[in-house]
Amino acid sequence: VADILAEQLPETVALGLAALVLSMALGIGLGIASALARGRALDVLASGFATVAMTIPGFWLGLLLILVFAVQLEWLPVSGADSASSMVLPAVALGLAGAGLVARVLRGSLIEAMSKDYVLLLKARGVGRSRIFWRHALRNALIPVVTILGLRIGWVIGGAVPVEVVFARPGIGSLLVESIGRRDYPVVQATLLMLALAVMLGSLVADLIQAWIDPRVRRQFG
Repeated sequence: VADILAEQLPETVALGLAALVLSMALGIGLGIASALARGRALDVLASGFATVAMTIPGFWLGLLLILVFAVQLEWLPVSGADSASSMVLPAVALGLAGAGLVARVLRGSLIEAMSKDYVLLLKARGVGRSRIFWRHALRNALIPVVTILGLRIGWVIGGAVPVEVVFARPGIGSLLVESIGRRDYPVVQATLLMLALAVMLGSLVADLIQAWIDPRVRRQFG
């Protein structure tokens, strides 16, 4: 069982990392743009996109991506893991929901941070708005986002199960479904244990990063 998991795990980890990078880059970009354009058309569009991205199931989004970009446009491969291009559609299907969540949380956190007393004090001292935003408000607003991204480690690995099946990719998800069909219970148990460990590891990483960024958390633990 350990040999089987060791063979399939790198594929799932690679897909999870690609989805996590997509979630972080797209989510942070949308959140910043939405907060800077609060109340304007860009804010409405970015918030609407983030909400839709959060609500679309990964497997259904994967089927739509296959239909549009693989079948109709023929830009990307339908399935498999033979090239870097075969990673694009599964990573988008798996990471888009995380990007929407990060964007929504970061927008609210940035708006709250810009209304804090220390921001008003910096403005009174003549510090420029852009410097306040990028050097002070954004750093504090990223604390809950870092926590979410840490937790997404476990969610991404678990969410890879239906996405890998839809795109016929090798990995833990496909292994789990195949093992259930064969009633290979030792492999099923080991795979589920691996997914549970991924969630626990993500929580630990999130706590450690939050303590590293936020001095208030470090003081709580002495």
